[in-house]
Amino acid sequence: MTRTMRGDYVLVEHLRSGGAGDVHVAHPVGRPDHHLAVKLLRLDAEHGEEDAARLRREARILGDIAHPHLLRCLDTGATEDGRPYAVFPLASGGSLSARLTAGVPGAPVAARRIVDAISDAVGTLHAADIIHCDVHPGNMLIMEGSSSDAAARLLDDDEGLA
Repeated sequence: MTRTMRGDYVLVEHLRSGGAGDVHVAHPVGRPDHHLAVKLLRLDAEHGEEDAARLRREARILGDIAHPHLLRCLDTGATEDGRPYAVFPLASGGSLSARLTAGVPGAPVAARRIVDAISDAVGTLHAADIIHCDVHPGNMLIMEGSSSDAAARLLDDDEGLA
C-alpha cells in the first residue's frame, strides 16, 4: 500500500481508522528509516470542509504546544485529491489500553500518575480552545525510546509519588 503524498511523504502501512479519518505509518520521501504517523481526513458526504478546517486548526495549535503528554504536530498539508492531513511522531509504544491490559507495575501509583497526566494534557488542550471528544485509553498513545517518553515513565516507574 505504498503511496506518495504530494512528493512529501510515503504512506507505507494503514494503522487504524477512526470516526473521521485514517492513520498511516509514513516516512518523508528519501528517509525510509524515519517513521511518522499521518492522520488523513476522510472527505465524503459525512465529513466535509468543517472537519477539514477543524483538523487544520487543531494541527496548527498542536504544532505550537509543547507538552510532555501531547503529540506535537510536525506538518500539515493536503493530498492531491484535497484530503487534509496532519503529521505526528509515530507513537511506537501502542495505546494505553493495550498497556493496561498487559498489567501495570505499581498500579495504584501508576493509575494516579496516568489520570493526572491525562487531566493536565486535556486541560492544556481546553486552554488552547480544543475540545477532545474521544478521550479513552485506546486514544492515549505511548512514545517509546524518546527523551520525552513520559507515558512509559508513568506506567513503569513507581518512584516519587505515593
